[in-house]
Amino acid sequence: MAMINTMNGDNKGRRVNVSGTGQLAGGEYESVTIAGSGVVDGDLQAKNIVVTGSGRFMGSVSAEEIRTTGSCRVAGSLDVNQLVIWGSMEAGGELRADLLKTYGSLTAEQDVHSDKAFLAGSCSVGGDLQAEEFISRGTFDVSGLLTADLVKVWLVGTNSAGEIGGREVIISARGLGFDIDKDKVKSGVENVDGALSNLGKSLGFDLELDSEKISREVSKLGGKFGSFVSSWGKRKLTTKLIEGDELKLGGVSAETVRGDRVEIGEGCKIGLVEYRDSFSCAESSEVSEQGRL
Repeated sequence: MAMINTMNGDNKGRRVNVSGTGQLAGGEYESVTIAGSGVVDGDLQAKNIVVTGSGRFMGSVSAEEIRTTGSCRVAGSLDVNQLVIWGSMEAGGELRADLLKTYGSLTAEQDVHSDKAFLAGSCSVGGDLQAEEFISRGTFDVSGLLTADLVKVWLVGTNSAGEIGGREVIISARGLGFDIDKDKVKSGVENVDGALSNLGKSLGFDLELDSEKISREVSKLGGKFGSFVSSWGKRKLTTKLIEGDELKLGGVSAETVRGDRVEIGEGCKIGLVEYRDSFSCAESSEVSEQGRL
């Protein structure tokens, strides 16, 4: 059973809710919400689009904000200020998003352009991915060039890109950091200890915490948790070329690495390293050839 609720008269100011199975004509809307299975024929322009079920957009889509916790497919181009993906998103045409956040799955058949791209799920791009900032804690496969002023990657699983370029490129195979500042923990415990001591005096009790022991145990817990997370799966990135000013690489397999300051960390296999200012390489990594530019 289809149910399409609309509010306001003209399309441009209408707010549309699709529940069940429904079909909607393209045009300009204030907001579009698809909670069931909805198909939009033609190009769509809206301020807000929310998909919690299954949404299929047969044309191009332009919006200020799109959020999907379900399954969303855009056949044409996608132009949005803010795109947040918790479910899955497929884009058949070029994708432009000022802010791109994906915690689920993104599949883009053509190029992706973004000011800030944050990845905590999976991302597959059939063309190039261009951004000012690219931050990844998930997995990605970019067929063409991945380029950003800042590329920062905590490797999870298997990743790949045709080429990678940026002013600063940091790729870590050691997983997310869970370092806990022992001094800060101790300071916090001491503050609590002082408050408890004052409370105890007012009640006639002696209340005291062992701040040194608590901070020590919390630091141990942080280290164990970091090791546990770092053990998830094989972490690797494969590419033909990485080029930039400042390069710090770990878990990378590349034919060529070229930069001003190049630091090859653990678990890398590099064919050729070319550098201008400085170069270092961890013992566990392999570099076949290296030379100064």
